[in-house]
Amino acid sequence: MRFHCRQWKSRKKNVADWLVGSTIDSMKPDEKTSPEFDRFNALVGKVLSVPKAVLKQRLDEHERQSKLNPKRRGPKPKASHDEGHS
Repeated sequence: MRFHCRQWKSRKKNVADWLVGSTIDSMKPDEKTSPEFDRFNALVGKVLSVPKAVLKQRLDEHERQSKLNPKRRGPKPKASHDEGHS
């Protein structure tokens, strides 16, 4: 079924109004939130405020420490070609 240009624009606008209207009505900024939700929001804010460079540094440090563990689980690293062959 094809719509003429005017019909399509009006239908698109109605759908957009319906979608936007339903989300805005349910997300009113003046509503009071529970203390649990406030703590959750504060925690998420702290997590998101950590710079990417710091996260990368911590992940690299953890990876170096985990490689030192001789009893770690998972696939074993392959030996380099230089070792053991003369």
